[in-house]
Amino acid sequence: MTQIVGTIEDSGGVGLTGILRVSLDSLMVDGSSTPDALLTGEPRDFAIANGVVNIDLVESQTKNLTYHIQFLTSTSSTSYYFANGGLYTGPTHYHTDSQWYTGAVHTTNSELLFPQVESRSTVLLDFHAVVPSINSVGFSALVPTGIATDILDTSLRRLAEILVTNVDYVETLRGGPRWKGDYNTATYYQQADTVAYAGSGWFYNNPNPAAGQTPSEANTAYWQLVSRKGDPGGTGGNDVVYNAIGWNGATWAPTANAVRDIIELLARANDAALDWEPDGDDSSHWQ
Repeated sequence: MTQIVGTIEDSGGVGLTGILRVSLDSLMVDGSSTPDALLTGEPRDFAIANGVVNIDLVESQTKNLTYHIQFLTSTSSTSYYFANGGLYTGPTHYHTDSQWYTGAVHTTNSELLFPQVESRSTVLLDFHAVVPSINSVGFSALVPTGIATDILDTSLRRLAEILVTNVDYVETLRGGPRWKGDYNTATYYQQADTVAYAGSGWFYNNPNPAAGQTPSEANTAYWQLVSRKGDPGGTGGNDVVYNAIGWNGATWAPTANAVRDIIELLARANDAALDWEPDGDDSSHWQ
């Protein structure tokens, strides 16, 4: 149970007397009791004297449900009627026989009157709010911020809590770009979402969410290219047979096989290395 405390006053700071009427906006299960209790939407009236609020309600925060809360004051007026049903509007007095009569004082001409009391209720507060899952909360904290629904918290404190803890809300408030991974044709993207498609990065720039808009440089109404896929890199050496003219000035790398072929022209294939020995003038040469 959550204790709700506070005061309800008039414009002059005087506590009001009335009824605080509370009803759930939908069925709710109270799992804190044994066995579980099913709470219905039947209203519960709490008597409020001199504006003092001190009531207990089952928290509804974990169920994401709201209570309908009203504060009502009563006013009454008395009308006086003759025995024949006619309305009397003149002065009256209460006689010793515990009856009402015409006139300010009792005389032999005083006629018996029958009073009828009419009560009217005035709704001063009418809002919906979630009761938080805490020991105690101020009644003023439940006053709404303009939202009345059975699926959203309505107190300013709870709204602020949602906005800073809910992943979807936090991401929306933070703005973009928001990385969404690989493009998915079934996903609805919104402005500032960023995806990867065909090796490039794309920024969703349309103010209206949409699905099935494939990123491309032609689809500028929805996507803007932010990073382009580079040219293919090398795939290894070129296995090209040695050619003095063809290899001259080439910037590609030959394969080990192509290099081996040309080396075999200079050395026997079964030798581990090229044979060489110095000649008479101490210069090196292949043998």
